[in-house]
Amino acid sequence: AISEKKLALKKLMLERNINWSQVEKLNEEIGNISAKLKTDIMKYRYENSQNYSNNN
Repeated sequence: AISEKKLALKKLMLERNINWSQVEKLNEEIGNISAKLKTDIMKYRYENSQNYSNNN
């Protein structure tokens, strides 16, 4: 999903008249996806460390 949004962003930046509101929207969407992924990874690591601690 992020790579698709980055590609769309690159296409926007190649246009003669750049629509900055679309650029901002895509950047926000990329940021939101990235933040969600980072949170999911943190949650996964935390849960696995808890499971590891409980098993030892």
